[in-house]
Amino acid sequence: MEREKEDLQSKHEIEKKQMKMTMDVERQAHDQERKRRETVMQREREDWERQKQEARQRKEEEEKWRKKEQAMWDEYNETLKQEMERMNMKMAEEKQKHDKEREKMNLRREQ
Repeated sequence: MEREKEDLQSKHEIEKKQMKMTMDVERQAHDQERKRRETVMQREREDWERQKQEARQRKEEEEKWRKKEQAMWDEYNETLKQEMERMNMKMAEEKQKHDKEREKMNLRREQ
């Protein structure tokens, strides 16, 4: 009877240890899986942040380039406008000079 009791207790202790080991293994597996998921999520978060930063930089560079191009065209248009004004003034002066010459010739003919 005593022997059966000891055997039963021994068997119970063995089962208890096996159960504890099984739970430890499951807990470790669960912890490893949680850490793996956290690592994956962290990597995805970092990728997302990197992509967001790259998009922001790309947008800033495009805006900078657009402003530079606009400034270049503004300068070109201003230069063109000034050149047109200069040419118009020159043409007006030439016309005025020509008109004076014609007037002189007409006055000479009338005399």
